[in-house]
Amino acid sequence: MNTPDRSDANLPARLTSSPRYPAQVSAMRREMDVAGAPSVTIDTRQLFRGLARNWWRILLVWLVVSAPLVYVIYTLVEPTYQASSLVLVESNQNDPFSAFSNPALSGQAPTYLKTQLVSVTSDPVLAGAFVVEPRIAKFSMFKNSNDPAAELRKRLEVQILPDTNFIKISLESTNPQEAADTVNAVALAYKLATQPDDTQLVPPAITGLRKDTAQAEVAALEEYRKKEIDSKIKMKKDALLKLAKNGGVQFKKDANAKGEPVDTPQATSDDLLEQFRSTNELLMQTDFQLIEAEAKLTARQAQAAGDVASQSQAPDSNVPNEQIREEFTRDPEVIELVDRIKQVKNELDHLESISRKKSDPSRKAAQTQLSKLEKQYYDLWETKKGQIRERLLVTTSGVASNGERGESIPELMQQIAVLKTKKDKLTELYKKFEVTQKDSHADTVQAAFLNTELANLTTAGQQIERRLLQLKFTQDKSAVTIPRIDRAKAPRDSFNNKRLKFMAIVPVVVLGALLGLFLLLEIRAERVVNPDSLSSRVQSEVYALPPIPRQRAIGASGPDDQIDRFIQRLDHLRFAVCGEPHDAEMGRCVLVTSAIGGEGKTTLAAQLAARCGNAGISTLLIDADLRRASLCPLLEVPEGPGLSDALQGDVKVDELIIPVQGGTFHLLAAGTPVPDASRIVQGRSFPMLIAQLRQTYEMIIIDSPPVLPVPDALALGRWTDGALLATRFEVSRSPQVERARRQLDNAGIPVLGTVINGLRSSDSYYGRYTYSRQRATQTPSADAV
Repeated sequence: MNTPDRSDANLPARLTSSPRYPAQVSAMRREMDVAGAPSVTIDTRQLFRGLARNWWRILLVWLVVSAPLVYVIYTLVEPTYQASSLVLVESNQNDPFSAFSNPALSGQAPTYLKTQLVSVTSDPVLAGAFVVEPRIAKFSMFKNSNDPAAELRKRLEVQILPDTNFIKISLESTNPQEAADTVNAVALAYKLATQPDDTQLVPPAITGLRKDTAQAEVAALEEYRKKEIDSKIKMKKDALLKLAKNGGVQFKKDANAKGEPVDTPQATSDDLLEQFRSTNELLMQTDFQLIEAEAKLTARQAQAAGDVASQSQAPDSNVPNEQIREEFTRDPEVIELVDRIKQVKNELDHLESISRKKSDPSRKAAQTQLSKLEKQYYDLWETKKGQIRERLLVTTSGVASNGERGESIPELMQQIAVLKTKKDKLTELYKKFEVTQKDSHADTVQAAFLNTELANLTTAGQQIERRLLQLKFTQDKSAVTIPRIDRAKAPRDSFNNKRLKFMAIVPVVVLGALLGLFLLLEIRAERVVNPDSLSSRVQSEVYALPPIPRQRAIGASGPDDQIDRFIQRLDHLRFAVCGEPHDAEMGRCVLVTSAIGGEGKTTLAAQLAARCGNAGISTLLIDADLRRASLCPLLEVPEGPGLSDALQGDVKVDELIIPVQGGTFHLLAAGTPVPDASRIVQGRSFPMLIAQLRQTYEMIIIDSPPVLPVPDALALGRWTDGALLATRFEVSRSPQVERARRQLDNAGIPVLGTVINGLRSSDSYYGRYTYSRQRATQTPSADAV
């Protein structure tokens, strides 16, 4: 069996000992590998240099990503425009009891403007906007909406301007003209709904309801004035006259409106008198509120009875069936029944899928249960349909003239119950004051109470008179007047231009994301930048070579220092590789490789061979990269037969060696391309060839393929004294270099050193040394480099 990879006694071995690579070093490396790889360090300068190297790539990706996003934003995101209209609202029915009422005690304040604010967004006003201006229904904001009025309510912004009677109606849209037309339609619909005398949009029943309410309130107020006010005023005056005749009342001199002195009874307790006055005032205010609520309830009940009677003759004339069904589905009992029907249907579907016969007992039971539930549903519909229609009729008839819903009959009844409870408590408190008044035998105290009560009754009578005059005058008029509407105009400037914001933010965000991603990848790449850090990872000596000086820079100012520094660094490497001369019978052999391609191993091998030749060492450079030979083009040597031909035995090796640079060193080219390079370099011919060449040359440098992609370097390195591992500054990755070093160790190939090509900061690593005297000789030629 052919075993070309195995060492035999017939095959020459490499030098067994190396003063610079003892066996214990390899063992120490393996122990450090087991201990774990060093942590990742972040070098800020490395990151900035990476950005400087790849700025055009980042810019290109940024443009490719940002341009479509900006176009999409420009297409989809449109600026919005806000149109506004001002509506002046003035009340026609001011509260006649405002002077009598104490807001601090009643907790109430004029709310007609807040009421109108709600009225603007009520269903009748919003629906009326689409009636007075039908074309707004075709606008883009309402075109695809199932409920245009609800969509309009979401978009509208209504507010009261502080310290004014103006209501501001605003709407925001991407089309300025549509925004203005919609706002004007809402303002017009609100005016028409608020002043029904000028339009037919509001049903006449509303005006009739207002008249009935006013008439009922007038009758109640007149009766209240006759029984409660006039009679009590006469009674209190008689009581005061009686006390005055007794002569037991003490009076203090007060001034009336004209400045004339008036006798007023002096009470013994001002606090008690003030509590009595407040209680009396609240009691009368509650009476007025109760009279108004009862008048509304009487008129509402009368109208509801008429609506229900007319509805019984034409049941579908006012309330549509769709609205009735919608209310029916919201009933809790109906919702529960529908859920049960769904459960039974799902169970029946499951039984039908698993049962083979229709006569299955469980299937028949489910069908029976479903039939019962559906019958319950239809019976429930017949039962509740009339009730829902009646309720909707009552609610619909309660729409006030200003466009908002008025109180329904249950709400009015609840309000009346609250007011009656409040009146009972105040009456009980008032009676306690009367008991206190009677228990007091001082005529002055009784006179003070009577005088306070008389003043309240007189004021209440005046307020009732004003209220009656107002009701008679305004019962046929609307609650408010809209004397002025400032129509909205199509705005020219955008109100909220999110397009520009997004178009400015997105490229910045994309650039930041790309920079962050690049920096993250750069950190994870762990590129070779620091010789000390690389030395701790590969556990070998690191040699740094500065960038190669260009030939055209030799004649420029200061090129000598660049060339000298480069030669000095290369000589450091030469001494480390060559060391002391060996026996004349056995030359030294070094493999130059790298972790991956493109790290400068071929150029390093050629430079090292040139420096060894210039030092007077007979040097042979072998191009063993049979897959991608590049030494001949680099050294400007014609391609021809070489190593592959010698290994196949076609030509003697002495006939293939070519002198380079005037015989400074010699080159054995790669030779004729072969289909299977691994088989040739792993055969018996290569070690025999190396043994033969060791006897001729003091130094043999082999340029091999990279370690990680192909195994050729591991096969070739077994017959050498060690390997040089080439890396490139800011290009090579430390984890890959470390992997290559481990593979070389596993193959038993000593690593003589690691070389960083193109290290720009080599002076700070080695220190800088310059000559102080001028040389008379010429500058070294480029061939020497």
